[in-house]
Amino acid sequence: MVLKKQQQAHQAALMLTKTISQSLLLAREADIDQHEDIYVDNAGLALLGIYLKPFFTTAHLLQGDHFIDHLAARRAALLLQYLMTSQSICFEETLTFNKLLCGLNLQVPIERTIEVNVVEQAACDQLFAQVKTQWPVMTHLSNSYLIQHFLMRQGVIRNHPYHWQLQIERTSHDVLMKGITWPINLIQLPWLDKPIQVDW
Repeated sequence: MVLKKQQQAHQAALMLTKTISQSLLLAREADIDQHEDIYVDNAGLALLGIYLKPFFTTAHLLQGDHFIDHLAARRAALLLQYLMTSQSICFEETLTFNKLLCGLNLQVPIERTIEVNVVEQAACDQLFAQVKTQWPVMTHLSNSYLIQHFLMRQGVIRNHPYHWQLQIERTSHDVLMKGITWPINLIQLPWLDKPIQVDW
């Protein structure tokens, strides 16, 4: 009897989580005007799109194909910012693209601080190592070089009916991108309601 009640409670919790997730998706679609340009300064995070699922899994923020809960999704957005700045404090306006990548409502503020634990720090280090392994020209360059010249890029986000569009500024450093060995023009993550088209 106790086990049956526990199973029923678990099913109810799952249904509540699904309902909340669907509500958040509808709210996000309603809040972002399809003709509005959203400017961001860390558009180069798009380079890491293919690595985000294993990154968040290593950081213990995912359960299967989705975040453990809404708190984990918010923490993931903050962890992406920490990945670039190594700072535990950030500004809300720097988190817009992070939120999009984590399936969060762009209009709803989230926490601005994160105390990164040992597991999350190891996940960050592993991510940079994986990127350098797959991008040979970066092997002997610092993480700071990768961040400054590629991840910290200005960009414009636009909301379309069936996809998001991210247009990223071009610089002279883009010649090095010829050595990238993974797809960088489309981000499809299981927790996103629609893909992100990336225009470099």
